[in-house]
Amino acid sequence: MENQAQKAGRAALSSTVRRHGVSGMIRRVRALLVFLFLVPLTCAAQAQTDVAFDYQELERVWNRAHLDSDTDALDALWADDIVIVVPGMAPLSKADSLKMWKSVPVKFNLYESEGVSARVEGTVAVVTGRISRVRTFGDHSAREQWYFTKVYRLSNSAWRVIVFHASNAPN
Repeated sequence: MENQAQKAGRAALSSTVRRHGVSGMIRRVRALLVFLFLVPLTCAAQAQTDVAFDYQELERVWNRAHLDSDTDALDALWADDIVIVVPGMAPLSKADSLKMWKSVPVKFNLYESEGVSARVEGTVAVVTGRISRVRTFGDHSAREQWYFTKVYRLSNSAWRVIVFHASNAPN
């Protein structure tokens, strides 16, 4: 036996179905689900883009990590999917590069960036410039001038390098 509230609810539902049809209800439910799904994503994306991109500080940290052979700092700067392309070497992954840093003793006497500029587009930033570096490894030393491009991605509220590409620059 139905009570009056159940009869009224069934009547309202029946009236809605007659007016808009089942497909109209399905469209409304879909719209509600899309709204409920997209609003949190939009808010999360907005919160991420509120993280300032301080390329000068990131360059300072990058250069200091090289001068100090600080693999922990490099590990923190590099995204897990970074690709590193430098003159005379095959492209390196993060794991390959960290392994090389730990197994081949390299000492940088100079590692400086100049002419650095940056451009940010949402959660991606591109930094370009020139690197002057002097390093010793074993009995050898090298003085290098490179043009570089770094591509950063904002992820989990941190800017990390996803691509580092360097090419020889004239001395």
